[in-house]
Amino acid sequence: MNYMRNREPLEEIYRSGFPDDGDLYVRYFFEEKIRRADVFTLSEGGRIVSAAYVFKKKLRFFSRDIELAFFSTAATLAELRGRGLMGRVMSDVFDKYRDYPFLSLYPFKHEYYSSRYGFSNYNYLHKSALTVGNAAALGVTLSESDARRCPETYRLLSELYAKKTAAFDSYIVGDADFFELKMREVCADGGFIRLALDEKKAPKGYVCFDASGIAGEYCGADLPQAAPPSPAMMIRIINAKKTLELIKFDCAIDVKIKLNDGFYPKNDAVYAIKADGRGTRVSVSQPNGAFDLELSIESLQNLIFDKPKLDGAELAGLKKVFPDIKTFSLEVY
Repeated sequence: MNYMRNREPLEEIYRSGFPDDGDLYVRYFFEEKIRRADVFTLSEGGRIVSAAYVFKKKLRFFSRDIELAFFSTAATLAELRGRGLMGRVMSDVFDKYRDYPFLSLYPFKHEYYSSRYGFSNYNYLHKSALTVGNAAALGVTLSESDARRCPETYRLLSELYAKKTAAFDSYIVGDADFFELKMREVCADGGFIRLALDEKKAPKGYVCFDASGIAGEYCGADLPQAAPPSPAMMIRIINAKKTLELIKFDCAIDVKIKLNDGFYPKNDAVYAIKADGRGTRVSVSQPNGAFDLELSIESLQNLIFDKPKLDGAELAGLKKVFPDIKTFSLEVY
């Protein structure tokens, strides 16, 4: 769609859903960030009433880089909420990205996206009590000045991020271009990035601060934790066959799983999974065919990304053969 011609109604929906975002960030979103998005809207009576934006990222998954659709900034006009309008937008998103294994997001309300659309937790994050003002008292050494917006900084942030993510099986890929965009995002409404330094004053990580100096995203910095970890990014299987073919099983497996997807029935089928430790093959048949075990889409997602949430003796065998995946993400937008 022509988002510049429709900026006024899109901005009205945005401000309805995110009233705490300041004018500077909203301007950045509609003058710059939106250019990188696929825009999804729903209209009634010639008026746009719901909107959402999808940004393309790269996800490292078992040593492979795959396309990841990142769902963001979804909102419906306040007076029309509760009618299932966003569900229609979400269905359009699923259809558009049907060839992608996953859709992800970082929501304000995790339970909402879990119960309505079948998303599952991808990772958990600690929130920190760090601020620019209390860093020294908490034993955190920060660079005295903000990180400069230049190619050298983007490369450095990418290198620090790569050191942190090296121990994980699944994470969003962050190269220099990625960090140039991230810095624009952080700085759009007065935020800034400081480097975290080791005892020799060498960079060991970075911390993103908002305009008031409160820490948000941080990487490679040993920060004091304010609370137990809480759910962070969520993930949703869009194409179950492609997802299963990505799994690196450590042992032989030959099983037929009947999958039920309450929100997106295009995933409803029997999936015959065969793996020998060297590769995974998946064939798909109609949901009325023979199967060994029946799963919901949420159970399959938890088998892959969040095993502790699973219970039930019938899943014990699958929990053993599905590999444990170490996930990492800092993505909010």
